Amino acid sequence: MSDRRGGTRSVLRADALAGRTALVTGGGTGIGRATALELARCGADLVLAGRRAEPLEKVRAEAAELGRRALVVAADIREDDQVTGLVDRTGRSASSAGSTCW
Repeated sequence: MSDRRGGTRSVLRADALAGRTALVTGGGTGIGRATALELARCGADLVLAGRRAEPLEKVRAEAAELGRRALVVAADIREDDQVTGLVDRTGRSASSAGSTCW
């Protein structure tokens, strides 16, 4: 299936992931970026993790244009302490938002 932009169209409804949050590692570039934006198009809010904040911030802006929230966490998932920090930060955001998903 293709859409007007020449890309592929999702088989999921635009609201298929509404009310859910997806954690995408490597979410700033390449396949991670494409995955994050597809999840956002399907209604998911995002937690974007990657080693460099700058590309993650660009994806956050693109997600916002789609009406989705995104939390950016600069973390190298090869490092145990950074994974722990990612999980802790994601959990704090969920608590402050009054949600178990965010």
